[in-house]
Amino acid sequence: MKTSLPTDEDVQERVLEIIASILGHPRQAVGPGSAPGVTPGWDSLAHMRIVLAVEDRFDIHISDQAVVQLLSAEAMVASVITQLAGLDQHEG
Repeated sequence: MKTSLPTDEDVQERVLEIIASILGHPRQAVGPGSAPGVTPGWDSLAHMRIVLAVEDRFDIHISDQAVVQLLSAEAMVASVITQLAGLDQHEG
């Protein structure tokens, strides 16, 4: 049985929850504009932990090239949405 894709809003909320959890911030303190160098605690190690958690949560793979381009929560959300949409097309 095919599972339905999460909505864009669900993806955004889940990604922001992951970021907040890893950085130790309340969820309300993290938004689409959160990013390394802007959001306290989001350094290179935290970035890798966020990427790994997002990969695990959505069962996707983010390439090494993409990791360095995901410079905001918004970019990470967009990447997840794009990958999920691509996976859905391949399963259909």
